[in-house]
Amino acid sequence: MSDKNNEIFNQLITFSKKVTPQPIEVLVNGYSDDHWIYWGVDNLYPNFLLELFNEVPLHKSITTSKVDYLMGDGLTLKGSNEAADFQISLVDSLEEVVNKLVFDYVLFNFFVLEIQYNVMGQPIYFNHVPGNYIRTNRAKNKFWISEQWDLMREALSYDRFTPGKNEDGFSKVYFYSGYMPTAQNVYPAPKYNAGITSMITEILVNNFNKNSIEESFSPSHIISFFKGVPSPDEARKFERSFGETFKGENGLKYILNYNNAGDTPVQVSSIPGDDYAEKLVELNKKIETNIVTSHQATSKLLFGIETPGSLGNSNELEEAYQIFKNVWVKNNRNQVERGINKLFKSCGLPEIEFKDKGSLFSISLPDTTKEKVYTVNELRAIDNLQPIPDGDILIQSVAKGNAANGEPVPEGTPNDSAIEGLAEAPEQPEIEKKLTSKKLTADDFEKVKHLGHSKGDFSVLDSIDMSVSGQLSFKQIELMFDDAKDIEDYLMKNKINGKSLSDIKAGIRKDFGISISTSDLARKIKALTDAGILNSEIEGDTVSITPVKQDSPRTVQTMYDYQVRPGYGAPLISTSRDFCTKLIENDRLYTRQDIQTMSEIFGYDVFTHCGGWYTDPNTGKAENQCRHQWVSQRVIRKK
Repeated sequence: MSDKNNEIFNQLITFSKKVTPQPIEVLVNGYSDDHWIYWGVDNLYPNFLLELFNEVPLHKSITTSKVDYLMGDGLTLKGSNEAADFQISLVDSLEEVVNKLVFDYVLFNFFVLEIQYNVMGQPIYFNHVPGNYIRTNRAKNKFWISEQWDLMREALSYDRFTPGKNEDGFSKVYFYSGYMPTAQNVYPAPKYNAGITSMITEILVNNFNKNSIEESFSPSHIISFFKGVPSPDEARKFERSFGETFKGENGLKYILNYNNAGDTPVQVSSIPGDDYAEKLVELNKKIETNIVTSHQATSKLLFGIETPGSLGNSNELEEAYQIFKNVWVKNNRNQVERGINKLFKSCGLPEIEFKDKGSLFSISLPDTTKEKVYTVNELRAIDNLQPIPDGDILIQSVAKGNAANGEPVPEGTPNDSAIEGLAEAPEQPEIEKKLTSKKLTADDFEKVKHLGHSKGDFSVLDSIDMSVSGQLSFKQIELMFDDAKDIEDYLMKNKINGKSLSDIKAGIRKDFGISISTSDLARKIKALTDAGILNSEIEGDTVSITPVKQDSPRTVQTMYDYQVRPGYGAPLISTSRDFCTKLIENDRLYTRQDIQTMSEIFGYDVFTHCGGWYTDPNTGKAENQCRHQWVSQRVIRKK
């Protein structure tokens, strides 16, 4: 076998014998607490975790995305929307320090801060310590920090941080870890621990493929010679000469085999091709699935992984984000907040919280709707244009003012100079116009009049802002109501007697990671009380709540009310189509299934287009729905 092929053979042997490092905790000096516990046999297990982070692209992508999702829209002071920007480090801003802590939490399942004190013994600076720098003893009351544990240089020792206690004036270490069941007692296991073997496999497969490609090792034939076995030097000279004459452009495609002398002529044997490529594709799929699953990633789309059959549009991504936020982000964000605020509170610093990113994408309103709800200057600001005098009024007001003064209203938008730079809404596809241009009639209503439920039978607990509900899918609406359900469960299941609204808000934030204003909280308590679910008393800022015992449980459900869109005048006007008139006068609420049934009967999406195509008489613009929309509401049946 040639030196080159022998090298590859050795790589194959190394590949098969690769051993995955284990987070074994080694007691170097018995059970003495005066020495650190080794993290791994060589005390370099965190370096191994960093190697995985840097060499496994999917793992790195998911980890960094998790950090971004946890950070949300930045930091605020707890219980308010005021940005948190106080100084805790001479080097980094508060947000930069917290970002590093979050990264370590996701990567190592813990984070570390070094606390420095002034001459008065007061903590003044909080410096991030990278997770791979730290080691500790079994009691976790002493820590050692070193930048290069592999060189076994002397490590700096620190005592554990204890609130209000620092007799020696030296810096202390604050170590906060999450919980993950493990056989180890000192260092926590990362939460993606179950995927580490698959990450190692990916690295090995990538290295093996790289080496095979570089060495052009893909033999397809064995050439056997029966003229005796040459010496190593003779074999090398022959192989070099033979290779220069017969090798292809992609490298050697054969293996030379020497046999004892005999009368047998040279033999050329084919190496049958196997399904190596197919097996490799299947292996990669399993590796990907294992890594994604170990990260509790509810959707591959969120991390840039192509999913067969998925369109990857904004609605699909938004739904995936809301699910992942409920499954993973909220709980882990709460853990990080608790760890940071436990320290800050004991040191007299303001407590902080992550500002929740309500949605992955901001909801985009059609230009025709923007013209009815935004002022001229607000529209100009969207396109980075300077405000103009008297521009803080709605465009509709500009148009009506021009008409009242006998001035012609320009075709298109009411005042072209005021909104210079705004793009016209794109033309609606002709096929969609054809589907929705039909005006539904009174006869059409007769086909669906049996659907729905009387409004009088229900109490409304919540509704989505009418200005955006028409822009959401059924699934998005259900996800937006998840927070409302969590808040209601908190109010109904927790003992609340004499607490302030601020305390209740803080409890909701702690348990669910949900922010709610005081006024919205008070309104929700009143809605639950009016619905007969709670007995409540609110005196000033003090609240007492007692759940009402129910003979049979009543279910909160999402239903839809047919209402006029904001900015379109009265619910019914003289030109309202008969279908819309009867649907509103019917005074009913409709389920998702009811609306889908209507869509099947009329042959188009009734939830999106409602009564069909509509032309605005003021602007002459055609819109892909009538003056009405479906407003989503959370309701509960009355007793």
